[in-house]
Amino acid sequence: CICTIAKAKEKDHDGFQKATIINYNVEGCGLLLQLEDSLHSRFIPSKPLEKKFLKRHGRVWVKFAVIKTSQMSTCMAGRPCDILAIKRRRSW
Repeated sequence: CICTIAKAKEKDHDGFQKATIINYNVEGCGLLLQLEDSLHSRFIPSKPLEKKFLKRHGRVWVKFAVIKTSQMSTCMAGRPCDILAIKRRRSW
C-alpha cells in the first residue's frame, strides 16, 4: 500500500510527498527519507538512491510504498520502503 501519512496540503498535484534525504549517522542506518510532515516520519529506501539525489540534505518529491515485513533491520530509525518515483525539488 502507498503510504498516506502526509496531509493533502503536503503533497503536490501528482501525489508526491515532500521529503529530505538525510544521512542518519547511527549504526546500521545510512540514507533515509525524512518526510516534511508533522511527525517528520523517516523511511529506509530498499534500494540505493541514484547519485543525483545524494547531495547533502537533498530535497525531493517522492512516492513510495511501505514494505510490510517481519524481518529485523539494523536501523531502527525508520520503516523500510520501496521508492515508486522520485524527483528533485527545486523550491524549499
